[in-house]
Amino acid sequence: MPYQVMYEADFVEQRHRGTTFFRWLLAIPLFIWGALWSIAVEVVVVIAWFALLFTGRYPQGLYNFVASYLRFSGRALGYVNVMTDAYLAFGGADDPSYPVRVSVAPPLPKYGRWRVFLRLPIAVLGLAVSYFGFATVLAVASSMPLVRWIVIVNDGRARQSLQRVTWVYNAFSIRVTAWAFLVAQDLPPFLSEWQRSAMPPPEAGTLAA
Repeated sequence: MPYQVMYEADFVEQRHRGTTFFRWLLAIPLFIWGALWSIAVEVVVVIAWFALLFTGRYPQGLYNFVASYLRFSGRALGYVNVMTDAYLAFGGADDPSYPVRVSVAPPLPKYGRWRVFLRLPIAVLGLAVSYFGFATVLAVASSMPLVRWIVIVNDGRARQSLQRVTWVYNAFSIRVTAWAFLVAQDLPPFLSEWQRSAMPPPEAGTLAA
């Protein structure tokens, strides 16, 4: 079954060296907007926590608000981590045309109340236990955006291998956020995106040419 939040990014080999070099400067407005938005999201999540605890359901309006933030955050993460040169909109609506896409499934019909109530201790214990073995892998993956930045600034070309590692890292990061914000109920998988991040094989006509 697909996870509640899915992530994908188009691979473009030829990249703009100038906008890549100044990426963190260009991303400052995104950081500011995301920080302000996150304050409102945290308030909404607290309200949703009580609603989930008493009804087992995520109010649709609150869910849509948090889902919009997740879509924006995932696209912003892709831009900051140089997965694309295209600047993103400041909204959180679905945007299939943008090179980095985050899809959020509708809320679950029913959420486990105990799993909602114990979300904080589960976060501390569950993540520590589940991902202790991935600590080294995660550390390497988190360094990939810097490596991608250096590579693209050097010759203006992205590398598929670095794209895949960054994809896995970004997907895991946004899913952890979704889990913390009560959108997803299950702990996020880590390496499940490795196969999805592979480039599709060339079509037969391309091979023949």
